[in-house]
Amino acid sequence: MNQPVIMPKVLVISVPKSGTHLLLQLMMGIPGVTMLQKDNPWCYETDLAQLRMMKPGQVALSHFPYAPRYLQFFRRQGIKVVFISRDPRDVVVSLVHFMMKPSTVFGKKNHNRHFMYRYMHHLPNQEQRLLAVIKGVRPNRKQVKRLGKCDWPNFTQYTSMNYDWRGKPGICSVTFEEMMRSGGSRNQATLKMVDHIWEGNVPVPFAKKIMARKMMQNIKPSESSTFRNGRIGNWRSEFTPKVKQAFKEETRNLLQRLGYERSSNW
Repeated sequence: MNQPVIMPKVLVISVPKSGTHLLLQLMMGIPGVTMLQKDNPWCYETDLAQLRMMKPGQVALSHFPYAPRYLQFFRRQGIKVVFISRDPRDVVVSLVHFMMKPSTVFGKKNHNRHFMYRYMHHLPNQEQRLLAVIKGVRPNRKQVKRLGKCDWPNFTQYTSMNYDWRGKPGICSVTFEEMMRSGGSRNQATLKMVDHIWEGNVPVPFAKKIMARKMMQNIKPSESSTFRNGRIGNWRSEFTPKVKQAFKEETRNLLQRLGYERSSNW
């Protein structure tokens, strides 16, 4: 007698610019899965009511900051959380490019532009743009009048509570690097997610290897409006000595805590 197919409720939490849509495509590769809202998978920390109404077989995306109350809430709701992060230096680079490139993700009313678009384009070079993302932007009235809204937090303020999800109990943590380094590492990371989503005695609709393959076959970077190039270590060609120093001063031992460096001498 066949066991009933039990579909998961999946929430992808990510550090911004760390592979959010890559994981969405992966999760949408699970046969029968749909987005939390039609054509819109996003959920914000102000919209917990949406997650309370989440049905088995639905997937949502978020940049939820870490908080114990959220962890407890997800457990009560039976929501499986997959968290993806990335080398913070590559996040900085990706953020700059994201702000500077028109995209439909920003919406027609914003002319398909990030609100920092004008500010970033007025800066003289890439070094200054990277420094703006790392140190933050506090515009004066004259700048706001000329460039529009352009207030931006420093990198620690922007990401620290996202990175705090990494390694928390009951959370499946993967990295952008695992997903992009090689086919083998992507396969291992996907199998880890399959184990997490269908942990315990919950039957997987297919053999785990087949499920992982179906999920990976749904990854199509060219169909993501926010995907740029997916490179690992792109910061090496963009960080100047001045940017390196600013990053070290701002993030302190973040790279060591995340396992990307053994010391500050990089």
